[in-house]
Amino acid sequence: MKKLILVFTLLTIIAVGNIKSQDFEGGVIYGLVTESLEGQFVEYANISVYLAKDSSLINGTISDASGRFFVQKLPKDSLYIEVEFVGFKKYVSDIFVLTEQVPYFGFENIVIEPDVNVLGEVNVEAEVKHVEYQIDKKIINPTKDILAAGGTAVDVLKNVPSVQTDIDGNVSIRGNSGFKLLIDGRQSIIEGSDGLKSIPAENIERIEIITNPSARYEADGVAGIINVILKKEKRNGINGMLSANVGKVLDKFNTSENLIFNIRKENINFFFGVNYRKHNHPGSGDLTQQTLLTDSLLQTNTDFTSIWQSENYSVRLGTDITITENDLLTVSASLGKWGHGNVTTSANVFDAMSTVNTNSYSYVYNQVSAMDFFNNYYKFNLDYTHKFKKEGHELNLLGTYDLGQFERYSDYLVTYEADYITTNGISNFGNNAEETDNNNRTQFELNYVNPIFGGKLEAGYKLNLFNSSSQYDYYNLIAPGGEERLIDSTRLNPLDAYENIQSLYSTFSGDVLKIGYKLGLRMEYTDRLYTKTLSGGEFGNEDLSFFPTVHISKSINQSNQIFGSYSRRITRPHPWHLDPQTTIVGLNMIRMGNPELKPEFTDSYELGYSVFKGMNYLSLEAFYRKTNNKISQLSYLSDTSYTVSVTTFDNIDMDYSTGLEAMINVKILKAITFATGGSVYYYALEGTTDSGTVLSKESFNYNAWLNVSYTYHKTKTRLQVSGYFSGPRIELYSTTKPFYTISSAIKQDFFKNKLSLTFGCDNIIHSKYWVSETVNGNLMSTTNYLISGFRLNLGLTYKINDYKPRRDKGETDGQQGGGGMPMM
Repeated sequence: MKKLILVFTLLTIIAVGNIKSQDFEGGVIYGLVTESLEGQFVEYANISVYLAKDSSLINGTISDASGRFFVQKLPKDSLYIEVEFVGFKKYVSDIFVLTEQVPYFGFENIVIEPDVNVLGEVNVEAEVKHVEYQIDKKIINPTKDILAAGGTAVDVLKNVPSVQTDIDGNVSIRGNSGFKLLIDGRQSIIEGSDGLKSIPAENIERIEIITNPSARYEADGVAGIINVILKKEKRNGINGMLSANVGKVLDKFNTSENLIFNIRKENINFFFGVNYRKHNHPGSGDLTQQTLLTDSLLQTNTDFTSIWQSENYSVRLGTDITITENDLLTVSASLGKWGHGNVTTSANVFDAMSTVNTNSYSYVYNQVSAMDFFNNYYKFNLDYTHKFKKEGHELNLLGTYDLGQFERYSDYLVTYEADYITTNGISNFGNNAEETDNNNRTQFELNYVNPIFGGKLEAGYKLNLFNSSSQYDYYNLIAPGGEERLIDSTRLNPLDAYENIQSLYSTFSGDVLKIGYKLGLRMEYTDRLYTKTLSGGEFGNEDLSFFPTVHISKSINQSNQIFGSYSRRITRPHPWHLDPQTTIVGLNMIRMGNPELKPEFTDSYELGYSVFKGMNYLSLEAFYRKTNNKISQLSYLSDTSYTVSVTTFDNIDMDYSTGLEAMINVKILKAITFATGGSVYYYALEGTTDSGTVLSKESFNYNAWLNVSYTYHKTKTRLQVSGYFSGPRIELYSTTKPFYTISSAIKQDFFKNKLSLTFGCDNIIHSKYWVSETVNGNLMSTTNYLISGFRLNLGLTYKINDYKPRRDKGETDGQQGGGGMPMM
């Protein structure tokens, strides 16, 4: 802790010194870069400064997240600038002069034009790229994807580079589900794929995929960061957007409704949003489970049907107050409830077959299981930004307070055939389990940006405090099928959690020999303590870790660039990974944590190349990722019953993956856009657990996707068809067979784009069929699962006063942060 305070003090002294220093060496130019299609600010535009007399390059920089640029150390002479950005025409300024009397020159707004012919009736919105590549992230624009209408952020992320989604909507980045989810640059209350499933697609302005984050971001999440930016209009007057969707799967109806509303007058902007969504996911399949004992083989054959249902709503509101020209305050709040559950009904045949004699027997039983999850949350945000006189010099303060209540209920009922009950003297049985968790999180963040020494310095501090109190209760039903129950006091497990994570970071970006760079270092102090309130037992950890990051780039010419990056990340064990208490998570399934688990650390390397020409582009990326202290899930038979499976967790020496991903986008005849991509990577896991078990696994993984859209410009009609294929996926104990899916949608605009009608169909040929095989010692199973029926969706969207989200001057999306590195 003393080291943390010392480093923070040194950074503060440096920052204060820079704030007081306003003297610039040589001449200075500054300005703003926007693009002509939507008036959006252009981040990472390359600004080069030349001497007029011989056109020699003397200095340069890039624009930041708000489109601004600032160049100093310029000679008092006649100069001109060039502004370049991939996919746009080069801008060349008139000659201007810096003198001793006037050593500065400002460009009020440089507007760059796309390198593509946009004629007549072409819809400008259609010219926005579905995927945009920047130095340290990929940006997904949902306006290009009409298939996502009525869906969630998971649907937006289908068929995009670096991301995979399975048939249940679980998201992973390059095969790893351990990503960090941010909403408007702030940590989401609902984590991971569940959090993405709770965000309506209609509310999303864009999604940022950051596979190798800089030191400005928290180091948690070995796979990277997914940052969802929500829509918020900021023009004067009243404007908004209303959308409604209705769909059907078999005999089940789905629905979603969204409203976004803004009122802005001069220096005050008020925004409000509300949404509701209810969706059903029916499925069916079969399962074969085998347990090989010394003298017998136990086998269960199961046929099952299931229905998953998700239901959620959210409300958010806030205001932006421009206090002065250099001071902006945003206050916002949100609340919501997210829940999902399933009911599974199965018919089971159990066979016990002796391998040494004829003493075999079998019986039939039926099982009904139901699980429900609910998460109620409240979130309060405060965001203040002060801009100093020097261009790009600013201080940002963020405060967040979250309240959450998690509830999980599970019910199991097993009934046997009457003859078997009479013969063997057994009875039907059932049980309930209830789990609740009340938690709160407080976050404070300070970010400082200062263009100095011909580059840009960023530094900051973050405090993240988390407290929770959870309770687990397990009940046996007195009369199966009835409501009377008796609590099992041996399984009571109240648990209090405390987490204190403090971090410091600093980055510096600039260029050397026309190579752009951004170097960073983050330090995180972690103090985690978990207390079992019944027994008084405690477990947790305290540590101090360092996370360096490196990003480099080189523009070969206006259309070609290469880039590379490195980052170090961490995954801290969840409380249920650590808690040694046995918890029943399913029929004949027990989970038990390991308090000796250590955090896992990942080193990630990337090297990429991209070429752009108008709306046509190609991107290639190679990656290598190595994780030490890999947290893995292990399963084995219980010592007390050969029908009960126990799941626990342990650290394995390491795993690593190396691969290549590609994407190509081609626009044909101004009406057809053809996009395709995929990835292939090798994965290996090897090492020995703390208990001495030797593990080794390797696999070759691949996936591919195709997206074709057609626009009939005369009537502004759009048609989109997409397909996705996932190759086999091999994990520690299981193998998932390949699967594919096909979707299509059509969109028609009316009344000058004020009204839009969308009709879509997912799972057209019922191809969402999932097969998984598991082998773990003497435990073997095969699961076949089919998502039943195709999903139809009809959506209607109405824009109030031509609603169109835009970023105001200087807005940087919270943690997104200014200061990229030059693309030289």
